[in-house]
Amino acid sequence: MLNDLWEKDTQLRTLQLGKPWMSISRRLFLMAFLACLPIALLATYLGISNLRSFEQATHGRANEIATVIRQTLDGELETAIAGMRALARSHSLGESAETKDLKDFYSEAVDLVHDRGTNILMIERDGSQVFNTVKPLGAILPKTNAPDVLARVFNTGQPVISNVFVGAVLQKPLARIIHGAIAAPQNA
Repeated sequence: MLNDLWEKDTQLRTLQLGKPWMSISRRLFLMAFLACLPIALLATYLGISNLRSFEQATHGRANEIATVIRQTLDGELETAIAGMRALARSHSLGESAETKDLKDFYSEAVDLVHDRGTNILMIERDGSQVFNTVKPLGAILPKTNAPDVLARVFNTGQPVISNVFVGAVLQKPLARIIHGAIAAPQNA
């Protein structure tokens, strides 16, 4: 009887305790994983934080570069407009057809854009080009392909900067500064 009780007690303890639900190697792995988890979370947080600060620094630097480019372009445009204003006051462009000297004016225009990688056009109200400094004087030239910009210049008498377009003569992307000082506004 004692033997039977002993046996039942052993069976009961085995049922209560059961087999270990996890082996020692699994327990060690779980402990190591749980010990490393905070370090992994911290590394992830620091990585994300570093990426955000890098992104902010890159964005700030891009804004600085954009500002410098804008200021440089503004300076170049102001210089080009000043040169065109000076050219428009040229004595070669007299008030009447008899005092106009197109050859001299063309030479002055070529001198103005020499080594700048730009060109100057003289355009009539209807869009036909009188000359283009990338072509010899007297060359046959197409009508301008920016009639809306040209109309604004003739209507206001003020310089206008066009959007980028493909030039009719050079066949490459261009932006054009059209100066209205040569022609009086239409409603004047």
